[in-house]
Amino acid sequence: MEIMSFRLLLLLTTWPSLLFAQEPLTINAAMQQAVAHHPLILAAEARAGSARAQARQALGYRLPSVDVSETFVRTNNPAEAFALQMNQERFSMAEFGNPANDPNNPDLLNTYMTRAEATLPLVTGGLLHARTAQARSMARAADFDLERTRESVAFDAASAWLNLSKVREYRDLTSRALATAMAHRDKASEYFNQGMFAPGDVMRADVFVAELREYKARADEQEQLAQAALNFHLGRPQEQQIELSEYSEPEASNLASDDAVTRALNERPDLQSARAKLRAGKKEVMATRSAFLPQLGVVARYDFYDDELFGDNGESWAVMGQAKLNLFHGGADYHAQQKAVLDARAGEEDVKRFQEGVELEVRQALAERTGAMLRMEAASVALTSGREQLRVTEARYAQGVAQMTDLLDSQTALRELEMRELTARYDKLTSEYRLKFVTGQSILN
Repeated sequence: MEIMSFRLLLLLTTWPSLLFAQEPLTINAAMQQAVAHHPLILAAEARAGSARAQARQALGYRLPSVDVSETFVRTNNPAEAFALQMNQERFSMAEFGNPANDPNNPDLLNTYMTRAEATLPLVTGGLLHARTAQARSMARAADFDLERTRESVAFDAASAWLNLSKVREYRDLTSRALATAMAHRDKASEYFNQGMFAPGDVMRADVFVAELREYKARADEQEQLAQAALNFHLGRPQEQQIELSEYSEPEASNLASDDAVTRALNERPDLQSARAKLRAGKKEVMATRSAFLPQLGVVARYDFYDDELFGDNGESWAVMGQAKLNLFHGGADYHAQQKAVLDARAGEEDVKRFQEGVELEVRQALAERTGAMLRMEAASVALTSGREQLRVTEARYAQGVAQMTDLLDSQTALRELEMRELTARYDKLTSEYRLKFVTGQSILN
């Protein structure tokens, strides 16, 4: 029974890792996992929710505000006692004319005042309209920021996935090169024992094997770091082992240079966010201008007065209109408006510069993709030639025609060609994702 319980406990504690190990991680799955619970996205979602709440709050200022208050007064002030007694509707001319009652020295009077008051702004000089428009623009900007954060997190995860895949291919290349070099070293030792080669050939082979072992050790370290980086973006423990699937070519973007720039200027979420914030900033000019315009509001209230809490022995109501015009505030309102105008002008220049930066970023991404495609094509041709060159050199070496230095040179050249092809291939993959990212296309779809 205890053994069965232990096995059950072991299964329950290890099933998450077994589940992760069932299927290799695709690049699309890595991006989806990264955006699922990433702290940056959670923070952006909270900011977007806050901005939407503020927009709804701004709308609320256009509606009447209703307040209920309860006030207690205990006083023997002649004027107040007289007025409050009348408000309680307990005043009588008989008692007022009674010589025994001195109106200049009244008894203490307890009064409870229950008031319901409604206030409605009618004309604010455009202030409420400006604040409402600002809140809406900022809410829209927060939504764009959230969208951009999702794409940024997904792009970082995709880049980390590709980097780990690249490093593992590099490790495998180094392992194969090391195995080939060790085979060449063993063959050189065999020929040396047969008196066919000089000791220098074996020594050169040993040095080459030692160099490749160092490269292999570095590749192993790079793999561990790349794996930790991908786990970091996925929100997993950094030491967790990850099995990757074969990468698939992303759908190539066929946008021309001008089309790509136009799409980025129209669809980049961060650029749209900057424009929305600029619109909100321009509304500040309208908000500050309202200080120079008339403002009009209406207040309605209903009061209950009694000498008991929440009593209603006396009641009354009133409706009041209020108009206000600012004549002079020491120049503070004028300078506030000037500040808003200059801030809006600065915002326009910032957005203009941002747009120019986006255009440059798109052109750089297009150039990087084109360069990576050309490098990959050239590297593929060169790699085929390098493999054939090594095969020929190995055959000549086996026949005793070529020297160890020729063989090592061919193997070194092949390793460099393999690295060049590997780098160009992954540069092309990364450039496709980068081009989508900088032009505002979703890489999550």
